[in-house]
This record gives sequence, structure tokens and C-alpha cells, in this order.
Amino acid sequence: LLAGPAVQYNATRNFWVVSHYAAVKEALRTPGAFSSEHSVVHNGIPVETMITSDGARHTELRKIGLGSFSRGAMESWEPTVDALAKELVDAALANPGTDVVAALAVPMPVKMIATILGIPPEDFADFRRWSQQLIRTADLRLGLNRRSWAELRNVVQRAYVMAQGEL
Repeated sequence: LLAGPAVQYNATRNFWVVSHYAAVKEALRTPGAFSSEHSVVHNGIPVETMITSDGARHTELRKIGLGSFSRGAMESWEPTVDALAKELVDAALANPGTDVVAALAVPMPVKMIATILGIPPEDFADFRRWSQQLIRTADLRLGLNRRSWAELRNVVQRAYVMAQGEL
């Protein structure tokens, strides 16, 4: 991306990519001209995320998760990362010929993100399915349907409410 123009249009996905630092800064300063509000991530379904929000709302959503990425927060997850990695590697070693991507590279980040979000382990399979669908939302022919969005939103909201009770 950095070798090409600062702003590029992807006709296959029907969206614009702003990739150079100066161009990104300019885009962030002028949300009237460069807005994420009507991005393809919506896929026809109104979904508010940090990525699809601009200005004050983007900043508000960003601040919610900012503390989760501090050095202390990252260090606090080390035992969880180690335990999860051990679990997945042990399972892969117990099954010679295992597809490493399917056994490690895919479930590790999905399970870790679900854990950080407070998703209960019994919902990990659903969370993975929703994540896979969410990633495909850039393709206008695919993505989460209304029911899947509602399921995902409900699980995340439950996890958020439970986390508030633990604070």
C-alpha cells in the first residue's frame, strides 16, 4: 500500500483505502470529506463500531477500550496467553499431521479476543462464527445477517454488564 498512491479505490470491495500517514491524518481532520459512517462495513445493516464512527463518537468509543491496551493490561494477560498457547500446542502435538493454521493460528486470537471481551468459553464457537462473518462484511455479498448481529451484540453486552459488576 505504501508503494502506491496515498488514496486508492478497491473496485472489488467497493471502498477507498487511505494508507499514507499524512493522508490518514488529513482524512481524520476532515470527516466531512472522509467519513467512515457509510462504509461497506455496514453492509446494509446499521452497525456502530469505532471503525465506522467519526469525530467525537469515534473518540468516545476509542476511550472505552484504551485502557485495555496499556502495558499493565497487556502484561496481565500473559498467563492467559501462555495457558491458551499450551492448550492449543498440546492438542496439536497429540494429533500428528494437524493443520497448524486451523489448530493454532485461527483459534488462538479468536479465543484470546473472546476472553478479553469476557465472552464465556461455551460461546467461543459462536463468537468464532460471528467473527468470520464479520470479517467478510467488506464483501457486499456476504456478512452477518440481522440475527447474527443481534446474537453477537447480546453476548458482548452480557459480557460488558458482567465485567461492570466485577469492577
